[in-house]
Order: sequence, then C-alpha cells, then structure tokens
Amino acid sequence: RLSVMIPILMQHAPILRHEHVANALCRAAVPQAPTLIMQMAANCPAATQNLLRGCVTAYQMAEEFESLTSNSVSPTEEADRNASNLSDARDIARTAVESTKCLASLSRREALTAIRILKEQRVMDGLVLELMMNYDPIGAASFIVEKLSSSPLKPNATIHTTTMRPTSTRGHHETSDVKQSRRKCGVPLRQRMMNSQSVGIAQASVERVSANAETTRSRLLKELVEDKALAENARRFISQRIILLLKINESRGDIRLGEAALFIQAYALVVHSIGIGAGSSAGSGSKFVEDTMTAIGRLSGDERSSPDLPTRSSHDTIYKIAICATIATCCKYPPIGDSDGGSVIGGTAVKACLDCLRGLLLHPASVESVVFSSRLAGLIIGNDATNLRMVALENISPRDGSNNGHEKEETSQVANVCRWLSSKLLETGKLKSLHEMGLEVNSLVHDPVVAVEALRRSSSLKANELDDLLKNILADPNICAKIIQHPRVCALLQESVKMLVKRPAPHIPLVLPLSLERLAQSLPWDKIGADAESTSKSLSQFVLQLVYALDFLDRQPLSPFVINPRLFPLRESLAFLDSCHKNSKRKDSSFGALQVMLKELVPKHCRDVLHTMVNDYHLNQGHDELMVSHRHIVKPTMVCEAIRDCLKGGHSVDPSGLRAEEVFMICRSMYPCSEVDVAAVGAILATGNSQPKFYSYMALCKDPLVLLKSSAAVWKYRGVRCIILRILQDLMNANECIAMQSSVTASVASEYLAARDIIVFRSIVFACASGFVFGGCDTGETPRGRHCMMSVNMIRSIISKRRGIIAALIKQDLPDTCIDWIVEFVPESLSDAPIITSLLSEKGLLTATERLTAASAGLRIAVAHSVRGEVIAKMLVSVSTAVLMDSFTLVIDPIGVPVSILREENGQDVTNICREKMFRMIKTLSTVSPKNKDLKNEASITLAKIAALCKSENAVGGISGVAASKRKALLKEIWDTCVQANTALGGAMQM
Repeated sequence: RLSVMIPILMQHAPILRHEHVANALCRAAVPQAPTLIMQMAANCPAATQNLLRGCVTAYQMAEEFESLTSNSVSPTEEADRNASNLSDARDIARTAVESTKCLASLSRREALTAIRILKEQRVMDGLVLELMMNYDPIGAASFIVEKLSSSPLKPNATIHTTTMRPTSTRGHHETSDVKQSRRKCGVPLRQRMMNSQSVGIAQASVERVSANAETTRSRLLKELVEDKALAENARRFISQRIILLLKINESRGDIRLGEAALFIQAYALVVHSIGIGAGSSAGSGSKFVEDTMTAIGRLSGDERSSPDLPTRSSHDTIYKIAICATIATCCKYPPIGDSDGGSVIGGTAVKACLDCLRGLLLHPASVESVVFSSRLAGLIIGNDATNLRMVALENISPRDGSNNGHEKEETSQVANVCRWLSSKLLETGKLKSLHEMGLEVNSLVHDPVVAVEALRRSSSLKANELDDLLKNILADPNICAKIIQHPRVCALLQESVKMLVKRPAPHIPLVLPLSLERLAQSLPWDKIGADAESTSKSLSQFVLQLVYALDFLDRQPLSPFVINPRLFPLRESLAFLDSCHKNSKRKDSSFGALQVMLKELVPKHCRDVLHTMVNDYHLNQGHDELMVSHRHIVKPTMVCEAIRDCLKGGHSVDPSGLRAEEVFMICRSMYPCSEVDVAAVGAILATGNSQPKFYSYMALCKDPLVLLKSSAAVWKYRGVRCIILRILQDLMNANECIAMQSSVTASVASEYLAARDIIVFRSIVFACASGFVFGGCDTGETPRGRHCMMSVNMIRSIISKRRGIIAALIKQDLPDTCIDWIVEFVPESLSDAPIITSLLSEKGLLTATERLTAASAGLRIAVAHSVRGEVIAKMLVSVSTAVLMDSFTLVIDPIGVPVSILREENGQDVTNICREKMFRMIKTLSTVSPKNKDLKNEASITLAKIAALCKSENAVGGISGVAASKRKALLKEIWDTCVQANTALGGAMQM
C-alpha cells in the first residue's frame, strides 16, 4: 500500500517537496525506497531532477559521516555506537545508489540527466560508469581515462564543497571545527542528519570528505576494486569495443585512430589499476587477455615495407599506447608477471601477448615509433624495470600515475616481463637490432633519448661504440645543427661525460683542447647574418663541443686534457643560444636548456663573463643599424687601422678618436671580444711607426696593467681612452677571477688585487686630475671642468668593490689636486672612513707630516660626503681635528729659531707642509653644512681652540727680531682664517 499511496499523495505536491521526500526515504534506508522514488518520478516527470538531487544529498551526507567516523579516534564507550552509525551510513549510501539507478532506468533521457548531475557532483562514480557503458560508450572510455589517470589525492586536501543552495553558517561551522565534528560522530546518524536537514536541503551546504585519509587515486578505483561485478563489466565492455573497432576496420578498411587510442588507453588503465580478474571469460582471466591482445595487435599494426619511414605518422599515438597496454597486461597476467621469466606456462593467452608485442615492436610506422620501440628494447635488454615502468605509465597515464603506493610490486612484475621477453626475443637477435635502430643518425636527430639511456647504463664493452657514436655526431656540423634543437641534447652531453669519468683512467675526452681551438678559429664571424644557414651549423657544432668540454672540465679539473675557457668565445656562444631561444616557437626549446647549462658552467671558471655580457648589451644598444651597414667590412684589423689613424697627431682624420671607438664597438659586437681586444691593445701599445705589439688574451688577463704602458698622449683622445678603459675593465674582472682561483689563500689574492687596483686607481686619477689629458692644468679650474665620465665610473666601481684603496693612497701622499678630484667625483670614498680613522688614531704608524696630510684628506672626504654616513663622518672629523691640534706646534716653528730646521728625509720642509695642510683644513671646516649640527659644532669648537692657541702663543714675551715678526704674522694669519671660517659657519663660537 505504501508504494501506491506515496506516489498518489505526491502527485499534486509542489515539485520542490519531492527533493525532501527522496532525501528522507534514502535516509530511512527502507527496502521500498528505490521503488517509491521511481514511481514518483514516473507520475511526475518534471520532479525527476529534484528526486535525483535528494538522493545525491543523502549519499553525500552518508559519505561525509562515514569518512569522519573512520578518521576519528573515539573513546572506548563510543565504539559500538560508531560501528552502528557506520553501518547505517553504508545502508543510506546503498539506498541512494539504488534509487538513482531506478531513476536512470526510466528512459535514456533520464539516464543521461543522471550522468550529468552525478558527474557535476562527483559522486557515485561506479554508477556513472555503469550508465555510460550502456548509453555513451565513448564517454565511458573518456571517464575511465579521466578518473584512473588523475593525480593521487593527498591527505588533508580532499575536501570538496558542493553548494546546492546558499551556504548556511551552521554548515560552515561544522567543517571548520574538527572537535565538534568528532563529537558528532557519536550521535546517532539519522538524528544527526535530521537535525542538519530540519529546515530542508535548500539551506544546507554539503561538505564532502574523501573516504580514506590515505592517498587514493579516485572513487572510481575504489568502487572497481570493491565491486568485482562492476570491474568485470568494465573489462568486458572495453574488450568488446576494441574487438568491434577491429571488425569495422577489417570490413570497411577505415580505422578510427582517435577512438581506438582512447579505448586502448582505457583498457591499459583498467588493467594496470585492478588487474585482469580471475577465471576465463570475456571480462576476466585468460580469455579476456587473449581476445583483447589479439585485437590490439591487429588493430594497432601498420605494416610498412618501405625502408624510408616518415618522421611522424598518424599511428604513433596508438602505437605507443598499444605497446604500453601490452606490457601492462603482461605484468598483471600471473603466468608472466608473477613468474621468474624462465618458464612461462599460459597457453594461447601468453602466445597472444608475445605475438602482439613482437608485432608492434618489430613493425614501427615512423621514425617516432622507431625511437620509442628502440627505447623499450634497450630497457628490456638492460632489464631496467624501473625506467620501463615509468615509460609505460607516462604513455597510458599522462598525469602523475607513477606514485600509487605499489611501486615495488609493479617493478618486480616488470622485471619478470623483461626476463620473459629477453628469453623470447634475444635469441633471434631482433631485439638487439631494434635497439640499434634507435642509435642510427635519423633516429638520433629526431630524438636522442635512446643514446642518453644507453650511456646511462653503458658497460665497458659498449663504451667504445657509444664514444664513436657521439664523436661522429660532434664531428658533423649538419647533424649538430639538427640535434641541437632537441631538448634532450643536454642530457646526451652530460651522460657522455659521466660515462667517461666512470671508466678507469686515463680519461681522454672526445673533444680535445687543440681541436676545439681550431674549430673556434675557423668560425666565420664575418658571414654571420649574410649566410645564416652555414654559420648556424658551424656555431651549433662549436657550442655542443664547448658544452661537452666545459662539463668535462667541471668533473675532471685536474686532467691534462681540459680546456682553458678564456681562450674561447663564451659570451658569443651564450648570445647565439639566447638568440636561437628567442626565435624558437617552443618555450622548452633545447637552446634555452643549453643556455642554462652553459650559464651554470661558465661562472665556475669565468665569473666575469656574465657580468661583461650585461655591459655589452647596454653598450651595443642603438648600434643595430650601424652593425648591419658595416657588417661586411668591420674586422679586427680595421680596429687597428682606426686606432693608428687616430694617433697620428695633427694629421689625424679622427682627432677625437670617436670613429675608432665606433669601429671598435661594431667589431666587438660581431667578432669575439677577446680577438678584438687583442687587436686594439696591440695598436694602442705601438709607439711611433713601430708595428703593433702582440699579446695573447690570456697574457692580458693575467697582467691587465700592461695597458698602462701606453703613451700618456693616448689618453688625450676621448675615443681611444674609452677603448682602453673598456678593455681594462674586462681584463681586471678576468684577472680577479684568475687570481682567486690560482692563489693559495684568499688573503694572498686580496692583497694582490688591492695592490693592482691601487696602481690603476692612482694612474687614472692622476691622469684626470693633473690636467694633461684635458689640455693643461689650471690651478684655478674646478675638478668639474676636467673629467671623463667613463673614468669616473671605473674609479667608483673600484672603490665600491675594494675597501682601503683611498686610505692607502692618502698614506702615499696623494697630491691635493687628486684629493680634490676624488672628493668631487667619488662619494664612495667615505666607505674608507673607518680605516682612515684607525690610521690616524695610531701615532706610531705615520710621521707627523703624513698624519696631518692624511687628516686633511680625511677631513675633506668626511665633510663633503657626511650625508652618506653621519656617524662615521663625525668620527673621522673628530680624529682629524685632533691631529690638527696636535700638529699646531709644527706649524708655527720652534720659538726663537730664525730658519726652518725641521726637515723630512727627502729634504722637504716639515713646517711648510704642515702649514699648508692647516690652512687647507680650516678652509674645509668652513664648508660644513649648517644643517649638520654635529659637524658644525665640532668645527666651531676646533676653530675656537686654534684661535685660543694663537692668542696664547702671541702673548709669549722675550722674543724679538725677524723670527718673532714672522711668527706673529703667521699667528695673525691663522687667527684671521679661523675668524673667517667661524663667520662662514654663522659665528656660533665667540673668538
């Protein structure tokens, strides 16, 4: 009566009420619930979707409670209640599934609607698959591929929210408070579900948690494992569809490659995930294996008698999937996968597997298929079960399907398959010949993966063959130009070097230094751009050999066969790879990978190269048009000629040297920088009519101070001066790298580099400050009127990199003009303030005049650049003024002595030197900024002290004569200078 009354009562009820009723019937889990729900749908078709949603909601709530119950740690007294609730949850879920199945059985339209809603809600995957096998075969195969090849779900990241209506605050509170959820596990399930659904499903937000906290693939896999009937139906369905496609192909001669590949992939995933089943039927066991393997072998085969295979074929995808599906079947078929590979007894099913695999491996349809089959043959011969499993899973499960928790068991099965196949195919030699096909030129150019894996597992017997193979590749520019375009070329070079290093000594690389030097010298730099194809081939060959040689240098730095990287155009090679990578349409091009690899290797031996590349990039901007117009004529010899024409003096056609600089920069952007720099240095160091001097680039790197041997007149030409500084900067960077690598300790290298930089610094500063570079020295002229910005940049870079240079130069009595120039252009000089302060604090380190000279320079630096560091500037001012006060007696001479009796060892008058420095320091104090109150107070106090000393010395009596007159005049001059300085500071102190 109930099955009759409820549909009658609900016939005239609002449609939305059907959802509540269906949900309540499923929660009650009565046996009649599926029939009642189906009859309500038959009486009111418009309410079918609402009924379906009620079933889905009940299923989701049951699933949520089951997950919480299984994951919670309940007290002992609640264990029985939880077990009862868990049983109720499973009954509710079962009732919801049966009810949904009854709704789908009403018509095809209702079945498709149920499929759509269940897929949207991601529930009842088993029922979805069952319905799709009946109503949408292709969709069923796609559903299997989607679910079984999905990435594993991680613990604590498997909560999905399905909002049927606007979310209530109660639903959100339940998911956010874990403790409350655990307490609810002890409440009777139906009472809890009634409480949460008391106002109807319309206000509920269903939070679904995965059934297991452990990693799982998908709910479909769980249902296939638990439901043997569903698993057998799925296997039978896929097998019959593959057989049907074979019959269509044989009868019509028209193969549906996409559909066939989809079903074979679905078959492989099902077999790999749940096995082949027991018994012998169309859906499990030996008959299932035999029928499916026979169909796959005949469906995927593509006989070709022509030796000229195309690069790619439409059969490549199905070919790869079919082979991997066959391997998966062999692994899951116990007579093969569980045996030791020696004796396999399996009857016709085993023979079908062997025939299918043999037919596919030995009859590839294209070069792509040849590479794949050759790769598998190498893995089988080498019994490399781990990588063979990975390759198979990559093709049947493109997402992350390798880490499924059964790696050890599956690897053991693959190893058994390898031994079985080796025993069947190695005797005839076909497997070995198949592997050798992947090492042919056409295959290597297409994809060198076979050679890469062969190098990884190479033995001493095959090492020479692989060496000859790679040597032939690197010796042929045509092959290099093709293989460099493949992303695996880096791995090919690295594995070759690894194989070489693993052997017993001697380790002789395939690329020797002399051969690489000859190849570098033969590169047609002058034809780049004009003949792109030939130059690209030569550069590709050079880059591959260079990367190989650098990798060998990195692994065997003490070998006598390593190269000197500085002898080769490293920057140009990186620029070539960068240009090719930018022009490539693929983001993962091999040029980008080679560029990354080269950028990792180069800094280990030539750290300065990447830095200079950045400078070259900025300097070469704006020269593109000029480079194109002069590309065919600008050579290193023309740089020599341009420099020599500039240095002719009054007869020069380039009096400023700008044309020489322009030619230098254009040539440097075309030819290797080292070659151009060597040519330019030779022309600069030549004197008069002598021939250009020759220095190797390595010799220049070891001694960059050679450039300072150039004539002083060379520095007067702006363009040539810029050339010298540009080359000197690069050579100093290279020299620093060489010094750090070759020195015994870092301190030794630091001392050498500091001495070198002091020489360069002093030479450039003197050249710029003395005035001969700019046409004479006018003492009244400010430093701003005579400067070279490139010289300033170089000086600033040296000071910022090396501390203590300013202090060392001050100690060496640098001329005042140079100090003025440094103060004007080098604000980084304040970084040496702590060193100068320490130098002035120790009285025994310097003589009296040296201390006062250093104090004068330090005071100028501190006052001029105090804004860069007020604390250290104030300390330096305090120490400098203290030295000034201590030296006051030396300034005014001993009392009653008519001549200067204090002399330095070189004969200089100490009194005059100290007197000049004192007046210079007083003048410096008058320039203190009024905004800097600390320095201003320090300056005022110092001036007041000096004025007080002048008063006290002037008040001394008993002295007459010329000496007394001179002394009084000096004291008055000092007094007047202090007053003027104090007035400049605002008259803060009373004199």
